[in-house]
Amino acid sequence: MAGLWLFSAYSGDNADYPGGAPAGYTGSPGDGKDCVQCHGGTTTPVTGWITSDIPVEGYVPGNTYTVTVTLTGSGKKGIEVSPQNPSGNLLGTLVAGTGSKLTGSGKYITQTSSTSANPAVWSFGWIAPAAGTGDVTFYGAFTLNKSVTKTSILTVQEAAQTFSVTAQGPSLICLGLSADLTATPTGAPGVVTYVWTSVPVGFTSTLQNPTVTPVVSTIYTVVASSEGQTATDQVAVEVVDCTGVPEYEMQAFLSLSPNPAKNSVMVSWPENAGKTASLQVMLPNGTTMFKADKVVPGQTIQTGQWPRGFLLVFVTTDQQRYTGKLLLQ
Repeated sequence: MAGLWLFSAYSGDNADYPGGAPAGYTGSPGDGKDCVQCHGGTTTPVTGWITSDIPVEGYVPGNTYTVTVTLTGSGKKGIEVSPQNPSGNLLGTLVAGTGSKLTGSGKYITQTSSTSANPAVWSFGWIAPAAGTGDVTFYGAFTLNKSVTKTSILTVQEAAQTFSVTAQGPSLICLGLSADLTATPTGAPGVVTYVWTSVPVGFTSTLQNPTVTPVVSTIYTVVASSEGQTATDQVAVEVVDCTGVPEYEMQAFLSLSPNPAKNSVMVSWPENAGKTASLQVMLPNGTTMFKADKVVPGQTIQTGQWPRGFLLVFVTTDQQRYTGKLLLQ
């Protein structure tokens, strides 16, 4: 697994680098040197001096996290940080925080000035590397009182990516019209292929986003495959015969006022048909313009920004579904 090495270096009483350590003194395997090359003395390992807000489950590629270095002890202190693999290549992206700056063409972070604070704390950002990088080890080398160098290690793992796919399409469509289905993958390990099928049978497609023209209400299933992994999802499309719905005069149980409408319309139905209902307004091609649950008779909908023409109105209570047409002028 690839490793990431995070090192801190610079000292206190050494005045050679009060504004930041030189690049390349992290102690990582790739750099091959740490604080003692400048400050002398010996290196002592410690625990817990590097922390982060990366979850126990691991980092998500591309997400930004906060890494914190905390130095305790007397004397002036400073840091140098570099996320690397064992070959010395930079992994991820560093983002300087308060009291720190980038050096070495962005490969390292060091302090902007030394400090005698106890504890001395630096926090900075780290943007996680690409998927497949694997485990990341943060190594730190810290200098206190010039010749006192400490090292510390923090190892985090890459979060497991769950491959999934989400199928979407209109929930309702008028008989005789077409609609677009979409498949959106998440966490795919590589190139994704798609196979769509239907119930009732009769439709198949290998497109990611196919177009369908169902003649009856249909459930569409997509199976997405990537690098030997598969993910499945479904979308149900209900087909409604819109030809029997009057254009201007609604059935007695459904009132749209005014109709034709321009900027708003009130939707009402007898309370004995159900005090609350779900309400959906859609274009004939299945595009939903409004959808709400637990609405009551007298619901007003703003329509000023909607396209002009006929729209379908569906009111569903615990007893029945009612359908009407609304004309926007």
